[in-house]
Amino acid sequence: MKNNIYVITNDKISEDDKGNLFGPNNDLDNILNSLKLKFEIFLISRKIKKKNKFQIKKVKIFSKKNFQKNMKIFMISLTPYNFISLFFLIYIKRANINGHIYLRSDGFLEYKYRYWWFGYFAYYLMFSFVKRKLEIISCSDSFTNIKSKDIVYPSEIDDEWLLNREEAALDKVRFLYVGRFTFDKGGSFLRKLFLEKNYKNFKFEIAGIEKKTFGKNENSGFNFYGVVSEKKEMIRIYDKCNIFLLPSLIEGFPKVINESLARLRPVIIFNEINYVMNSREGVFECKRDIQELFKTSEYIIKNYKEIQKRILGDKHYTKKEFQEKILEIVQ
Repeated sequence: MKNNIYVITNDKISEDDKGNLFGPNNDLDNILNSLKLKFEIFLISRKIKKKNKFQIKKVKIFSKKNFQKNMKIFMISLTPYNFISLFFLIYIKRANINGHIYLRSDGFLEYKYRYWWFGYFAYYLMFSFVKRKLEIISCSDSFTNIKSKDIVYPSEIDDEWLLNREEAALDKVRFLYVGRFTFDKGGSFLRKLFLEKNYKNFKFEIAGIEKKTFGKNENSGFNFYGVVSEKKEMIRIYDKCNIFLLPSLIEGFPKVINESLARLRPVIIFNEINYVMNSREGVFECKRDIQELFKTSEYIIKNYKEIQKRILGDKHYTKKEFQEKILEIVQ
């Protein structure tokens, strides 16, 4: 018989008429799959009526019926909702808890970027409480004020990502971005590129963001996919690009770099997050400036085949390794 584990997530979960659960991204499902071998999972989360695209199997929603006095907790990220949920279990339900919190980004910087010093202080108060109750798992040793003995490298890479790579078209710069449109993810720079008039010989494809996010301006060089849930489709999108652009101001261990390199597509990052390079070939750092971006891009296109040969020597962090490491830490 499996032991229970209670997973606290800030993600909004939808449920269909048959009781099937759906999450907003594959990241949550990846983490839950690492725990399913050893645990019966009860999810503590927010709910949404609009149906998400990523089905979550063999997981139950937490309710009064499955409450236990002694609870093993796995918290994904530190947010106000997660903090309040943990506080409620400890001080209202009087549960005895133990477990882990998995930090996927630098919360101190993230809250500072979004809410200035008030956000930094609020995150500090939440973190000070949670770190006394839960052990820390991190995906980076570069996070502000975080010391974790357990480092994991999130990944979606399996054998399918490493096979049948399409040859890149090099007639022009073909950027790809996969992610959310927020300030800390470099949203303002993406909008600046969208409005760029001086450089016309480039294409930009974006997955995870709807076109309406960029307003009514027309730019034929941009193509928007919205949320993509199918792995084969995501691989096809990577193969259509020749450079992946990651404009984030803060990051943890971005899976998109791993995915792009698995398809032998070089990556450009800006110097605020040079710590994510992890000594891997094919990741290029440049200043957060459009002129510098295209200068770096032109260098990559001219030396593409040689760069791809170097990428072949990189270590590809795999989904299997990630899931095994999570389970090894938590059990």
